[in-house]
Amino acid sequence: MHYQYVNQNTLLLVTAKGALRKLHTPFRVECVTINKRIPIGTWVYVDEVWTNERDELFYLIFGQLYAHKHFRVFTF
Repeated sequence: MHYQYVNQNTLLLVTAKGALRKLHTPFRVECVTINKRIPIGTWVYVDEVWTNERDELFYLIFGQLYAHKHFRVFTF
């Protein structure tokens, strides 16, 4: 999937099938890699979407920023 930051409450993504999806916070993601606080397989809500000067994408979850690569967005 390809992700595009729009603003802190909106994320655009292109699915593997080429469909364009616009997600508004809060949206759910699944943790898919080991990180400090969220176990693998846990579904959590993204409160805000952030980016930095290198266009790296981050999710604000439980008041903490996490790189988007630790999570999977489920789309229909």
